[in-house]
Amino acid sequence: ALSVDASLACFAYSTSKHNTTIHYAPLFIGAFHIIFPFVSFTFFKPFIDDLENIGKLISSLIFIILGIICFFEKETKQSKLFGITSIILLTIGVSIDSFLVGISLCTEINSIIVPALIFGIISFTLSVIAIILGKVIARKIDTKIDIIVGIFFISLGILVYFELI
Repeated sequence: ALSVDASLACFAYSTSKHNTTIHYAPLFIGAFHIIFPFVSFTFFKPFIDDLENIGKLISSLIFIILGIICFFEKETKQSKLFGITSIILLTIGVSIDSFLVGISLCTEINSIIVPALIFGIISFTLSVIAIILGKVIARKIDTKIDIIVGIFFISLGILVYFELI
């Protein structure tokens, strides 16, 4: 299940014809999937029990907010700030689980560097592939897909919250 949520989110987000900033997502996703486990492994070892519920809630809320944003009418030229903000929210939402991975590995291994690098590289690669596939499908489908993407993100938020994925 490594980076499945990141790949699915990138795929859905890349199908929007108005979103040109999605190409930055794999860089942020890869970086966050390296940084989050490292930070949690290093600094949050004493708080293992409480962080899982908080992470689940934050991740769910971010997906739901992204879904709601998709319902609003977008102009052809999207604000660069809005685009980058959405991408950062997306990458944080899909990287919360890697934060928890770092916590769970606190008692199992001595160093998080190699697992975090592997996780980040795989997340980056899968996100790039998902974006390419999303763009190809978006070109073939000539309908307004933003509503479908919005429903997808809201569903993903609910699924994450209730631990169904």
